[in-house]
Amino acid sequence: MDMPHPRSVASLLATISLLVASAAHAAIGIQPIPDQNIPSGKTLVVPIPATDPGGPARSYTVTVGPPTTSGSATNTAGIVATIRTGDPHLMLGVTYTDSNSVLQTGTMEFQLLREFAPTTAQIIGGLAEGGFYSPQTTGSGTYYITFPRVLPGFVIQGGSPTDTTTGGPGFTFENEFSNALVFGGTAGQLAMANGGTDFGGGTNGSQFFVTLAPQRGLDYSYTIFGQLLRGYDALFGIAGTALGYNSSGEYSQPVNPVNITSATVSQSDADAVLLLSATGVCNSLITVTASSAGSSTVQTFTASAVADTTSDPPFLGPVANRAAPNGKLKLTLTGTDLQRDLLRYGYQDLLPVTGTSIISGILDHVSIPLVSDTDNTIAAALDHWNASTRGPDFRVFQVGAGDKPIRGTLTAIPPGYNGILVLNPYAVAVFTAGNSKDTAAGFTASINWGDGTYLSGSEVSIVPDATARTVNRFNLMAGHTYNAAGEYPVIVNIADPGGATLTLTGVANVGPSTIAVSSADIFHTGGSLKDKVVATFGDIGAAATAADYSATIDWGDGSVSPGIVKSAPDSSYKIVGSHTYRTPATFTLSTSVSRSGASGAATWAAVHIAGVDARQVFPPFPQAHLAQAWSALVTDTNSVVTSTGTSFQLSLEGSVAIVNSGDRTSKAGSIAVYVDASGTLDGSQTAFTSDGKTSIPVQALHAGDYTVLYFEVKGNTDTRLKLPVGLDPAGEPILGVVTYSDPVGDFDGSQKIISPGDF
Repeated sequence: MDMPHPRSVASLLATISLLVASAAHAAIGIQPIPDQNIPSGKTLVVPIPATDPGGPARSYTVTVGPPTTSGSATNTAGIVATIRTGDPHLMLGVTYTDSNSVLQTGTMEFQLLREFAPTTAQIIGGLAEGGFYSPQTTGSGTYYITFPRVLPGFVIQGGSPTDTTTGGPGFTFENEFSNALVFGGTAGQLAMANGGTDFGGGTNGSQFFVTLAPQRGLDYSYTIFGQLLRGYDALFGIAGTALGYNSSGEYSQPVNPVNITSATVSQSDADAVLLLSATGVCNSLITVTASSAGSSTVQTFTASAVADTTSDPPFLGPVANRAAPNGKLKLTLTGTDLQRDLLRYGYQDLLPVTGTSIISGILDHVSIPLVSDTDNTIAAALDHWNASTRGPDFRVFQVGAGDKPIRGTLTAIPPGYNGILVLNPYAVAVFTAGNSKDTAAGFTASINWGDGTYLSGSEVSIVPDATARTVNRFNLMAGHTYNAAGEYPVIVNIADPGGATLTLTGVANVGPSTIAVSSADIFHTGGSLKDKVVATFGDIGAAATAADYSATIDWGDGSVSPGIVKSAPDSSYKIVGSHTYRTPATFTLSTSVSRSGASGAATWAAVHIAGVDARQVFPPFPQAHLAQAWSALVTDTNSVVTSTGTSFQLSLEGSVAIVNSGDRTSKAGSIAVYVDASGTLDGSQTAFTSDGKTSIPVQALHAGDYTVLYFEVKGNTDTRLKLPVGLDPAGEPILGVVTYSDPVGDFDGSQKIISPGDF
């Protein structure tokens, strides 16, 4: 799998060595925490391992500056420190030959950061619990998954079933980037290896790597999903093993295999990670206290916020597959850039698409009109306005042209007992086709059971739902046997003949728990969810009331809150929560529930936010108002090119975003779309019309607010628009201008010239 080239970071190993030392067993203790330099605007993850592993449950507090606040604290200097516990822990047993040619054994224990990468943590945790990474004994001996790639001072990489840096579990999944996590600070960051960023980050499988030092050059190219707590001696022991050349000519292959001898997942509050973030340039004394069984211990260190000299690349939010009943849709792309640089959006058609393939914008999110007359695989793209040297971030999605969406739910998966759950063929999902003429034989489906088992083709079956009142309702039938206790993500994909797709996610809880939780994807317009039912569950164990349960909701955007458990009429329970999302995107929501005497159970679902209620703040612009347009241009076969310009029979669809980047509330104005041969506003331009109007009203905007206006010029025999060609002062060709008319009515430089690249 693809990885960047290593960079020299030997000078940082001395800092990490403080975490390698093994302290004597004591009632309670914390290993020394080195001083930390926090890049301003970024977050560091610092391991906090206690020195009594396996001891009683413990609690942690943290203070910043004057010790007045515990749990989560901030000071006026801009440093925020938060303790994070309760995540699953991944333990990897390893054997390796050290630099003295002595065979060593060790264990690396990672805290999985499910708050920031919930899907990745679930999938890798499920593979570990299902035995994917464990040794397999056959008639010819024992087979180990290894770390076949070791790059001293950089990373160690492993997890492939082929004992190389290729191969995976039979399925792939998308990157999960968080604006809170970068490859900085402490070594031991656990991240996914992938096949590169070209045409989508959806190439993650089973391979992962562990950093040996900070690697900021990896930011937003690879998903960070864990942090090493214990086992730095094993990590750096592997880094010191003897190496040779691999088949690709890279000097990175261990001479003696580095084997993974075990992979398990457990819940533990024994250790923690500390999240450090900062703004500005400042420093503070951080105090971490661990308490257990009546005793406590304290470690202090200095955290300094320093100017960040790394300009990280932007990254795209998830893009869901779409159905386009009339061949047209408006696609929202959401971008994040921590430096608030100007962004450029676009899409690249991997199969023929009618319309443009270059669209540009400069906002946190853009809405792009798209026209497709056939089913397509399309790659959305994002990079800096002045293109990043690392290339754009891609997200691949499917468009079902002329098709209607599929609707469905994953059925509740029963809890397992004694570590084994046998699912004879049953209805894993029930769904309704958008097209009434679809038959069962026309669908394709796959199921990822989360333990390394992936079913598709004839391994699954689709049958009509005999209980349904309509003919277009179906059941997806399949069976599976889990051989070990664990929490396994279940991912179902269904596609109809017309190109529409449906993805459903859930969790199979295999073990002694009597609680079965289920949830469905949430589709919501607006950022605020109020008293929303996010999951339901049943309990076949001891009789209980709603007050006997506790629930937690991880909203997928870095926020975690308690869930309210309420009784439902059918003797089941529902989990209710409220939350406000700040950006339109797709988030992975994770819900867990437990009661005394029953182990916890969890489920996860996707939350699709189509809009936001909260005000968005955008980068400063040189003018008080800026109009930026992006459009889809469709022509017929009667285009005529003349010496004075180009005439088209056309249909023009587009949107214009107006941003108030000043510091005062604007009055209402209007927007108009013009064509002009010279590119100047001299009164000779011709306005496009939208619904017979030559201008579109713009509401009053508060400072930092924006509005998006959509316009359409339908192509027919009565609409013959001329797009004359001119040159701007820089000598670039101009097709027209978009102007924002402020309340005074003068043109104050806020107009935006549209170049051919904008269409």
